[in-house]
Amino acid sequence: MNHKINIDAQEIPFTIECEDILLREYMVEDVDAIFKITHEPEIRQFLPGWDVPREQRLEWLTNYEIVENRQFLQAVQNGGDVGQLRLRLAMVL
Repeated sequence: MNHKINIDAQEIPFTIECEDILLREYMVEDVDAIFKITHEPEIRQFLPGWDVPREQRLEWLTNYEIVENRQFLQAVQNGGDVGQLRLRLAMVL
């Protein structure tokens, strides 16, 4: 499998490029796609409580998820322990 990993500080989002998909950290522009997918019945089954109003989703995305992604990546880059931090990635075909 061919893949390329990009861990650039703030300018370019963290990405993992594979043959058919791109995994990348969340961006504010993802809010509508995340909002839409979290309201699908199949997703609500596995992520209860994620089907919140768009405004709440945007707040979570900008104030928690993107921030935690940056903290996770910084901890990895510094060789430190990520502890309870999680890295959430978008899948792009």
